[in-house]
Amino acid sequence: MPIMTGNKGIWERQYDQAENFLWSLRPIQTLVDYSPLVKEGNVLDLGIGEGRNALYFANKGFEVAGIDISETAIISAH
Repeated sequence: MPIMTGNKGIWERQYDQAENFLWSLRPIQTLVDYSPLVKEGNVLDLGIGEGRNALYFANKGFEVAGIDISETAIISAH
């Protein structure tokens, strides 16, 4: 793995060292609490990580797209 600097390197190491998931697969509780306010449609998850919040909305029938600085996080989400 090449040497990385800045925030990307920090997150790559965090996700690379996680045994299972860096975060749980449960969505953030505040998101769950406010989700009834979100109208049907598309959701963009910035900092998708392993996808816990994206999965929550996808399971509710939303079209979800996400992006993350960490390639390792995206790969581990599969």
